[in-house]
Amino acid sequence: MCRASETPLDRMRSALRDMPAWLAEQPGGQLGDVIITSREIIDGTEAVAAEATRRFEQAGGYKADGFLGMVPWLRVNGKLSGGAAAERVETARQLKELPRTEEALARGEIGYQHAVAMARAAEHVGAAQVRQGEASLLKAAESMDPGQFVSVARNFEHQVDAQAALDGARTLHEAGQGRPAKRRPAGARRPGRGLPRRCRRQRATAVVDHPCQSRHPGRHRRGAGRRARLGRHYPGGDGTAACLRFGHHPDHRTG
Repeated sequence: MCRASETPLDRMRSALRDMPAWLAEQPGGQLGDVIITSREIIDGTEAVAAEATRRFEQAGGYKADGFLGMVPWLRVNGKLSGGAAAERVETARQLKELPRTEEALARGEIGYQHAVAMARAAEHVGAAQVRQGEASLLKAAESMDPGQFVSVARNFEHQVDAQAALDGARTLHEAGQGRPAKRRPAGARRPGRGLPRRCRRQRATAVVDHPCQSRHPGRHRRGAGRRARLGRHYPGGDGTAACLRFGHHPDHRTG
């Protein structure tokens, strides 16, 4: 018999205390229903916790405990990782805009991970877009596991994004607001203009013949054709360094 002061949470805790003794008496081969029912209860509890999380955040209740936000409060008091706490807070926020999804979760028609996928889709493309396809998405969620449903939700997001891009392009076309092509300012030089043709062709690097290559054919192959850094100085005051600075081969210098 329930006491008048006993809350639903108290009754849940009392039932959980009785579960181990009762479970020990059940045949192992018949525990499938226990597992399924337990998962349904957990998902239903997540729906209740989502509503409580949303209302507690809106009221700023976490501030009384010295926290700056709902996520750190839930991470500490809910014994969750940072990622798990952030997921539950964001899911609670989005489910407010997706009442049919929240009701389906509370009734056990979908699992909590299905609701997370719906909430993420709403976060990415907007709750209004998800509400338009909510009935078909929930129907798909009821017939597949969360891993499969995640792919369905992502495909829905891509379709919405593609349609939005198409609508935007159509609007620009109808308004005659196409983006003008970039034009080079009058009198501006193209990159590389003003240098000799051969320097423009080899402006990045210069190939320097190894000094021993002609004397000993077949030797020093690893040194032949080495590339020099831009602007590197080599001995000789015959203009070699100036040509190398522009990436010009020393054999191509004039004068």
